[in-house]
Amino acid sequence: MKITDETIQKIEEIFGFPLYDWQKEYLKGKRTSRTDKRQNGNTFAYCLKFLLLDGEKIRKKEVYKYRDEYHGVSYLRWFQRYCLEINQKLAEHGFETRILD
Repeated sequence: MKITDETIQKIEEIFGFPLYDWQKEYLKGKRTSRTDKRQNGNTFAYCLKFLLLDGEKIRKKEVYKYRDEYHGVSYLRWFQRYCLEINQKLAEHGFETRILD
């Protein structure tokens, strides 16, 4: 799937907040890296891109393997839960994602 301005607008409506400009650029492929600042939407943007872009299908129980960073074992569990929550909202609103049911 190609992420467009229309896709981003729908994402903002689903999640109830506007994305930062850098997140929009990252999602559309106009930027290859995320921001250096922590707690600024990095993992959210990564999860959206991971879930929506074309690629191999992933089983739910293996999502942790695709984490954006490593901050210890507890982060693996947290990332998987967080990514699957985002996936659920996207799927409920008609998006096709890489996650297998």
